Amino acid sequence: MSEDELRKKIEDIKRGKEERVKGVERKADEFLKRSYIAADGELGEHIDKNKIAQELGYDHHTLNDVLDYLESKGFTSCS
Repeated sequence: MSEDELRKKIEDIKRGKEERVKGVERKADEFLKRSYIAADGELGEHIDKNKIAQELGYDHHTLNDVLDYLESKGFTSCS
């Protein structure tokens, strides 16, 4: 593999990772909005994260990605 091909491959990988992170960010934002609605804006209110994920059409893996992202940003500790 040439150096140019290697650079292109690395850029493709970076681009793919950035797109994936942006997708998780969008899904996390929607999850937070739905969680807020479900809790009627009350802090500490229990919410059913699986029910919210189902309403949003998130599978188990997507939900885990969203919860990991939110926890890494300090938004929640619900995972």
